[in-house]
Amino acid sequence: MDDGMPQIPMMQKPVSVMEHGPNSHNLAAASAARHPVDTLQRTSAASASSANLEYVRHVYGSGLAMRLATEHKIAAQQDQGAPLAT
Repeated sequence: MDDGMPQIPMMQKPVSVMEHGPNSHNLAAASAARHPVDTLQRTSAASASSANLEYVRHVYGSGLAMRLATEHKIAAQQDQGAPLAT
């Protein structure tokens, strides 16, 4: 259903102003298309991360690479607000 056109967002649940900020419910800004440079930077950051882990694996060993991958995964979960598995 994603044809490159911005979609009209629909609120699924109430917005937590304390968590997301006072202007987080701005649906007009949420529906605006991303700038092409922003999209390029977001996609290149993901591929650069895997290239960096390969470099760390070759230079410092697989132990450090696994530890860094785990830390990145935990940090990404915290950024998304997902609960950590215990």
